[in-house]
Amino acid sequence: MTNRVRGEISVPMGDVIYTLALTYEAMTSIESDTGQGVLELFNKSYNGTLSLSEIAVILHHSMIVGEGEVRPPLVEIGEKLLDVGINSVITPIGLFFTQALSGDAKKQKAAKKTPPKK
Repeated sequence: MTNRVRGEISVPMGDVIYTLALTYEAMTSIESDTGQGVLELFNKSYNGTLSLSEIAVILHHSMIVGEGEVRPPLVEIGEKLLDVGINSVITPIGLFFTQALSGDAKKQKAAKKTPPKK
């Protein structure tokens, strides 16, 4: 289940809904695989110029998988993107980057409302 307070986002792709979280590990893997920084990719998502392979890499590395599960291979993600249409994931990815790059404001607000455990 998606937890927006933790910065997670749901991306429906056909009959599957993927939950994404842009963690440090995910961001560095995305940067490594694309050869571009996260801010550059954010700008491309904002301008609608992300390539199919960039979108597949972003989805692949930011997917939350359960213990013992593995992420689908990039080729499978790319094929699914072609089936559902790239435009169906551009907006969620843009919002995802915006949320991740704006920091933990929501987490901090939630923490202030929740009294510390004793």
